[in-house]
Amino acid sequence: MKRTIAVAMLLFAASAFGHTVLPLEVVAWLNAEETRERCGIARAGVMSERADLLLIEVNANWFRLGTNERQHLALEWRDLWRHAVASGRVSVIDVETRQPVVRYLPAGGVVVMQERKK
Repeated sequence: MKRTIAVAMLLFAASAFGHTVLPLEVVAWLNAEETRERCGIARAGVMSERADLLLIEVNANWFRLGTNERQHLALEWRDLWRHAVASGRVSVIDVETRQPVVRYLPAGGVVVMQERKK
């Protein structure tokens, strides 16, 4: 719930003050210690060869979150990134296996892996 409030506040502040959320602000927020601990993020960054692609690497703590919470987070991350980068794309992978753990659907939905692939 606190994550939702933080994202909503960031988006509200951006729209209320005419400020566009910058990609570096999104990355900094995702890499903040509190966000990383609560969401199971190992690190987040922009791919150097694809400035529109946000790569979020998650650790074992990601899999301890409930499925609904992971789906909600994945949607929040995508929405926030697209606010910062028009037509931005997000990739969420397991930091250990390097496998995707979130699949974004063309219709706007999201599917999360239930457990870590071995």
